[in-house]
Amino acid sequence: MYAQLTTRLLSVCLTAALLANTCGTSQKQSQEKVFQATRTGDIDHLDPAVVSSAYACEEIFNVYEGLLQYHYLRQKPEIIPCLAQELPVVSQDGRTYTFKIKRGVLFHDNPCFPEGKGRELTAHDFVYSLMRVADPKVPSPWVDPLLDCVEGLKEWRVAAQTKSEATNYDLPIAGLRAIDRYTFEIKLNKPCPHLLYYLAMPFSVAVPREAVEHYNEAFGNHPVGTGPFVSEEYKSRMKKIVYHKNKKYRKELFPTDGDPVYQHMIDAYGGKPLPLIDKIVTTIITEEQPRWLSFQKGSLDTFDLRGSNNLPQLLHMGDGKGESDLTLQPEYVQKGMKLHLSPGISTSCYIFNNAHKLFKDNVRLRQAISMAFDVQESVKRFSMPGVHVLAQSIIPPALAGYEKDFVNPYRTYNLEKAKRLLAEAGYPNGKGLPKITLDIPPGTSARQKAEFFKSCMAKVGIEIELVSSIFPEMCRRVRQGMTMIHGMAWNADYPDAENFLVLFYRNKGDGLGTFFNNQAYNVLYEKAVRMTASPERTACYRDMNRLIGVMTPVICTDHVRMVHMRHEWLKNYVLTDLTCSTAKYLDIDLAQKSKRIASL
Repeated sequence: MYAQLTTRLLSVCLTAALLANTCGTSQKQSQEKVFQATRTGDIDHLDPAVVSSAYACEEIFNVYEGLLQYHYLRQKPEIIPCLAQELPVVSQDGRTYTFKIKRGVLFHDNPCFPEGKGRELTAHDFVYSLMRVADPKVPSPWVDPLLDCVEGLKEWRVAAQTKSEATNYDLPIAGLRAIDRYTFEIKLNKPCPHLLYYLAMPFSVAVPREAVEHYNEAFGNHPVGTGPFVSEEYKSRMKKIVYHKNKKYRKELFPTDGDPVYQHMIDAYGGKPLPLIDKIVTTIITEEQPRWLSFQKGSLDTFDLRGSNNLPQLLHMGDGKGESDLTLQPEYVQKGMKLHLSPGISTSCYIFNNAHKLFKDNVRLRQAISMAFDVQESVKRFSMPGVHVLAQSIIPPALAGYEKDFVNPYRTYNLEKAKRLLAEAGYPNGKGLPKITLDIPPGTSARQKAEFFKSCMAKVGIEIELVSSIFPEMCRRVRQGMTMIHGMAWNADYPDAENFLVLFYRNKGDGLGTFFNNQAYNVLYEKAVRMTASPERTACYRDMNRLIGVMTPVICTDHVRMVHMRHEWLKNYVLTDLTCSTAKYLDIDLAQKSKRIASL
C-alpha cells in the first residue's frame, strides 16, 4: 500500500541539458536495447518487505517475482501464475490455498551464495519471505492484511516481539507451510477474498534468506531475486538505478493471448522469450522541466503527464465533452511521440491527521475546513478536463462502490456554512485556533496548490503554514503522526474499492496516514471484508464511502486518469495503474530510435 505525491515542477534547464547530453551520447555509442525510465520521487531502498512508496514498489518487479502476477495484455485485471505453476487449489471452505512452485528457477548470482552462484527457488523461500513481513523487527507497512487472515501468524509475531535475540524463522507456523520442496500451502483463519491480490503485490515476492542475513541492514541496497533483471548496488538518494538482463532467467514467453486491442503485439512478439531488452536505467528526476526536456531529446523513453502544468500545451481536447477527445498536439505527433490513456485507479486528497488533538474529536472543524476549500476552483486552475475528475469521496470511478451522482454534503464550497461550522467547532472566525501546518513535497506545482489552499483558509480566519520536505522524509513524518494536514494521493494496489476503504479502518498511520478510527465505520468494514463480490458488498462499500464523506477524515480533491507519452521506438508499452511487472515485455527498435533521435 503506497502513496504518490504530486510531482515537483521547477525549471532547471541546465540540469536537463546536461542529463540529456549524457544519456543521448551513451545511447548513440551502444547497440544495447536500453529502456531509459524515470521516477519523479526519491527512493530510499529496494527491500520488498519495507517499501511503501509507489516509486520504489514499481522498481521491485524488475528484480523480484512472486507466486502470481497480472496478465499484461488484459485491460480488465486478471491474475495469472508467475512463479506458481498454476493458480492454487483452494479447499472447499475457502481457507486453504495450495501452490505448486515452478522447478529450476534460480536466484540471481550474488556473493551471498556459496561461490556466488544463485541457488534454486523452493517453497521454503515463500514461507520465509512472508514470515519476514510479519517479523516485528522488520518495519513492514504490509503486515496487517497477513496478520488478519493467516493462521498462527499473529501468535508467531507476538512471540517474536517479546524476545530480544534474532527472530527464529525456523519455528513452524500453521498457516505457512512448505509441504515439500515445490509445494507451498497457506491456511487462513477465515476466507479472504483478496488473498490472490495480496500474492501479486510487491511484499509477497520471493526473497532469499541468505541475502538478508549476508547484507543485514544494507539488504535494501542489494536486491537479490529471481526476476528478469539483475540490479547493481543501489544506495539511498542515488539518482540512478541500473539493471542488466538476467542471463539465467527462467523460461517465460511473451503472451500469445490477450484483448483485441493488443493483437498487434501478439502478432509481433507472441511466444518470444522474455525479457526483450538488455538493460534498464531508471533515473530519478524530481523536477518536471528537466524531465520533459530529457524526454524531448530522446534521453527518456516515456513521460508521465500526471500533475503536469503543461497539459494544455501538450494535449488537445476536441469539443471538451469526452475523455476520448484527448489527443497529442500535432507538433508532437510529427515527432513520433505517442499518447497513452488509462482510466486510472487513484484519488488525491488533503488528509487530516485524525489522531492529532486538534482534529481527533472535532468533526465540525474538519467539515469547516473542507467547506472553506474551493476544490472545484483548485481543480479548474491546476488540472485539465478529461484528465482530472472532481472527487466527492475516496472510491475512484473505475471501482464498484463509486457513485457518479453522489454529492458529498461537506465537500461543497460554502464560506458561510464553513464559518458556522467553525464557530460550532469552538473557533468563531478562527479565534483561538492554532496555526495549522500543511505538509507538501517541494516543487512549483505542489506549492501553487498549497498556496491556493492556504488562501481559501484565510477567508474564514484559519492560518496555514506550509512544510515542505522530500518524499521519503514526508512519508516518515506521516507515518510517525508528525503532520496536521498533508497532501497525498492513493493509487490502487489491486482493483477493489476495499484497497481504498481499508485506509480508514483502525488506521495507525499506514497508507495515507489518516489515523482514523470510527466504530460505525469499523463495523461496516468488518462486514464487507467477509463478503465476496456481490451487489450486497457493493452496497456496503457505498455506505462506507458516504460515511467517510460525512466524517471528513480527508478532503478528496480529484481522481486522475493516467496520461503518458512515449517515443515510437518503445514497443509493447501498456499503461496500468497497478504495480506489476512491465519492463520485461518492452522492446526497443534501435534502428527507428537512431533515425528519430537525429531529427529531435
